[in-house]
Amino acid sequence: MSKPAQSAKAAAKRKSQAPPYRFAAVRPRRFGLESLVMVRAARLPLALGLLTAAALALCAPASAADFNAAPNGSPSNSGSFGSPWDLATALSHPSVVQPGDTIWLRGGTYHGLYESFLTGTSAAPIIVRQYPGERATIDGGDTGGTAVFVIQGAYAWYWGFEIMSSAGHRTSSQPGSAPSDIPYGEGVLVDQSADHPGLKFINLIVHDTRQGFSWWKEATDSEIYGCLVYYNGWDGPDRGHGHGIYAQNQ
Repeated sequence: MSKPAQSAKAAAKRKSQAPPYRFAAVRPRRFGLESLVMVRAARLPLALGLLTAAALALCAPASAADFNAAPNGSPSNSGSFGSPWDLATALSHPSVVQPGDTIWLRGGTYHGLYESFLTGTSAAPIIVRQYPGERATIDGGDTGGTAVFVIQGAYAWYWGFEIMSSAGHRTSSQPGSAPSDIPYGEGVLVDQSADHPGLKFINLIVHDTRQGFSWWKEATDSEIYGCLVYYNGWDGPDRGHGHGIYAQNQ
């Protein structure tokens, strides 16, 4: 046998003896976490099943539940898909909502001002998220300078919905940072009366407010990620005012 033929045969033998590996992305459903794992091709389906189950067990408690809020919801409803709460009730932390649970915001416009008292744990935050394929908008309207969405709780993730004000103009005749003729307040404001650790604001759209985020030092170990923040603030006779994100460190 010629030397080239012997080399080709040896290479083919080495290839056939090498363990066949493939890369597969495993994405646990609840928290959108992703890890890259290497598993043998011959055992790929079993390995993926085991890894997914293990990841879900680590990310969320076994008792995690889904609840729903809708613009036409009611405080007397159960929070189920067919019987959603109104948003104020959902954010008040009903007793049935436990750490690790998700509250889905059904599509439509939620008019008014809202405060969230939802409190999870560092290992199992409570998630408030726009329902897949729908658009949920919180419209504060004319708030009289009050923030549209105030955070009072902790270890909660706010994900994928819109916060804005349709109140109107962005020009003031008054100088300074507190004009009375700008009829709307901040988009998202973290309460300053106590610490609110573990908050996450993910893929929110915040616009046409006095200030996109008032992200004060009480929001310890918190994160703003992937948010679209635009058209916030106003023009005064002295200068432009307001910020997209006003961050504060201690």
